[in-house]
Amino acid sequence: MTDNTPRLRAGDQARHTALERLEWAFRDGQIDFAELQERTEKAQKATYIDELPALTQDLSLPANLAEPTPHAHPTPNLRPNLHSVPDEHHSVAPNAANDHQPARIDSSAAATGSKLSIGIFGGTDKRGPWTCAPTHTTVAAFGGTGLDFREAILTAETTVVNIGCAFGGVDVIVPDHYQVDVDVLPIFGGTDVTGKPGRNLPAPGAGQAPKIIVRGFVAFGGVEVKRVPQ
Repeated sequence: MTDNTPRLRAGDQARHTALERLEWAFRDGQIDFAELQERTEKAQKATYIDELPALTQDLSLPANLAEPTPHAHPTPNLRPNLHSVPDEHHSVAPNAANDHQPARIDSSAAATGSKLSIGIFGGTDKRGPWTCAPTHTTVAAFGGTGLDFREAILTAETTVVNIGCAFGGVDVIVPDHYQVDVDVLPIFGGTDVTGKPGRNLPAPGAGQAPKIIVRGFVAFGGVEVKRVPQ
């Protein structure tokens, strides 16, 4: 007898789960960047659910990283739209300008905070109430990543963002009262810091505010750090 069971198509959530497993294995040193890039591309192009397990079956992973499931719901595209973010050309209510929400810092979550985001031939974003590790690495190759710190839960007074960007783009959104230090090497690419008070200057009254250090390189792509009212 032949098996007439139809193949089930892979949804966005199933692909995302596979990518999480690959990212964990990369951080754990089980696969190198070339393998990560190759497997990530296959996961993002997978049409059927049975194509995904082969990408992670040789990896040693924690039990909480579930196998891709065909019944998961799609994940919406959360790519931050910088054009919708207010900047220095938009007015801010007088009371709102100085009414900064206190930064949420939870040092006890340092070990479990997000350490890596990857956008290879696609996009991935961190926004809303997400928890960031003291050091977060974001990699974009032929794709894009976004980090929005307006509602992020930090795990240290100083957060380091390491950027590796080639033929892609990285957007970093930071509350304007945070201290920001940007040191990104452009190679046939560009780094842009918008919003006052500037590239490496703290905002007025930001002596005790968290500090975000953005460093790394960008080749044939772009990195934008946008300081905005919280």
